[in-house]
Amino acid sequence: RSWVQVFGAGEYEGMMEKYSMPPERIELNEFGIDTSFWTPNGRMGGKGQYILAVGNCGRRDYGLLIKVAERMGGHFKIVSSQKPRCEIPPNVEMVRDRSFFREEISDIELRELYRGALCVVVPLIQTEQPSGQSVSLQAMACGTPVILTTTLGLWSRNLLVSWKNIVLVDVGNADQLEEAIKQLQRDNQLRCDIAKRAYELVCSTWTIDKFSERVVQMMHRVQNSV
Repeated sequence: RSWVQVFGAGEYEGMMEKYSMPPERIELNEFGIDTSFWTPNGRMGGKGQYILAVGNCGRRDYGLLIKVAERMGGHFKIVSSQKPRCEIPPNVEMVRDRSFFREEISDIELRELYRGALCVVVPLIQTEQPSGQSVSLQAMACGTPVILTTTLGLWSRNLLVSWKNIVLVDVGNADQLEEAIKQLQRDNQLRCDIAKRAYELVCSTWTIDKFSERVVQMMHRVQNSV
C-alpha cells in the first residue's frame, strides 16, 4: 500500500528489484536545492587554495581522502561529524562540527567554504543510495567543481558527465582521485568550464521548486486513489 519517491536512479532500480513494487507507486524524484541561497556570488571555477570535503554520511570514505592528502600535501579541509579512524596528517584540517565542537557549522559558513575551495571531493564507499547528492549539488550551485565517486547509487547517469559538469572517479581508487585533483589544480580553464556547466545544470534541473512540485503531485495522486 506504500507510495514511494526515491532520490536516485540506482536506489530506484534497487527498490524495484528487491520489493517488486507496482510501478505506479514508486517514482524517481531527484533531489533539489535552494539555488537562491547556494550561489557562486560572482565567483566561478574553484579559485581557492584548499580541497574541501563535506558530509556526515557513514558511506563517506575519508580514509581514502586522507591517504591522498598525505601523498599530495597542500591544504585539505573536512567538515564532518565523523572522526576519521586513521591518523589525521598536519595538512588536513577538521573544520568545526559536532564531533569536536558544541555547534555545527552554519549553512552560511558552509556556503563560504564551498565558494572558497579549489574543488569539493565527495569520496564514497560502494552503495545503492544517492550518497553525497546534497553536498555535490550545493557545491555545484556555488560554482565550485566537484569530484564524486561513481557508485551504484549515482543519482543521474545521463546528466552527470565526467569532465564536463563533474569529475567521476572509481570506488576506492586513490591514484585516480589524486590525479583528478592534480588535473583540476593545474588547469584553471578546465575548472571554470566544469563549474559553469555544473551551475547551469543544477539551476535548470535540481532546484527545490522542481523537487517539491513532484512531491505535491504524488500527494495528489495518493489522495485521489483513496
